[in-house]
Amino acid sequence: MEIDDPDWGCPGAVGAVGVVVVRYAVAKVTPVNIHIDNAPTDLDRRGRGTNLTDALQHGGGNGAREHIADLSPRVEFHEYSPAMTFWSLRQRYSTPEIAWWHRISLYCSPMNSNETAQAIAAPFGSVGMMYYFDPGTSARGKELDLDVVSFYALGRGGVLGDIPASEVDDIFFFFKTGAITGMYGGGRAKQTAEIGAKAHLVAAEEYAQRTFGGVPTETLAALNDACATLFATLPSGRWPIYDGYRAFGYSGDVIKDAFRNAILLRELRGGVHTDAIKAANLSSAEACFLDHDGVYFALHGFQEEDKPAVTDETRARRLAAEEDTTVRMANLLEVLTDAQRDALVAAGNAMQAALASPVAAS
Repeated sequence: MEIDDPDWGCPGAVGAVGVVVVRYAVAKVTPVNIHIDNAPTDLDRRGRGTNLTDALQHGGGNGAREHIADLSPRVEFHEYSPAMTFWSLRQRYSTPEIAWWHRISLYCSPMNSNETAQAIAAPFGSVGMMYYFDPGTSARGKELDLDVVSFYALGRGGVLGDIPASEVDDIFFFFKTGAITGMYGGGRAKQTAEIGAKAHLVAAEEYAQRTFGGVPTETLAALNDACATLFATLPSGRWPIYDGYRAFGYSGDVIKDAFRNAILLRELRGGVHTDAIKAANLSSAEACFLDHDGVYFALHGFQEEDKPAVTDETRARRLAAEEDTTVRMANLLEVLTDAQRDALVAAGNAMQAALASPVAAS
């Protein structure tokens, strides 16, 4: 069928064989699934540098091919799970180029909750943490006589309230036991939890103002609307860090509030993921070691002697926990409309793209 929205855009992901969800930012950004018949498996593994013209020539129909002959955006390879391969198109198109897209004859449908949960995991996972060790955040910490690591621990841990460092350590499940106790305790010796948390949130807002000024206001406003609906349905007392950030409320500024929502979505998924990891009977060391090939293992305080003995069964449980996380998040997202789920994906992609090309708010 023809695409009937004259302002459409397509953020999203590419399925393993024959299902494409294209991500990019143009005027109005609405996620859709684009189904390409008979796309060969090897096409999914081509990686960085593949262009969409080539992809459509291999797997698309004649109608799509003839309308896109001159359009060759870059494609970047991502893989979130063995079952699903994701690509991102991160090129902003000119008006003539967008006109070509209007004529592409592809099958489109809104993302369901499971696809949305998969699509937003990585973008908000990145966006929501990027201010932690930003130079501006470090400078804000120095004003409180805190190094950036202590400021991170006191700021993020401080949203939990004035509780013992050992309790904060327990809640930060994916760190080695005792690691957060030391970092948080060092900051707490100089500042209160409330001061640390509030200052860290100010640093987050300042980072947002320096970074997301180029993201369309309507994209951020739609994110805020979707999050308001989602968060209003969630129980309290299940995910402490999420609850802590939620208690601080909003500023009323679209950009600052959108970034707060990005942080909240990250913390929400983090809490849900912790539940799934514990349900799979995985230790923090096992979970961290098997996450992204162990890239966070040392950063979370683990040392060589902490490396777990990994078996195929352990890996299978870790993969199952990741899939369980997606299912749990999808269940939470069921309260949203198609448009609201689309808004989460559009904003996640746009904000993630802004990390590489930050624009200060005017």
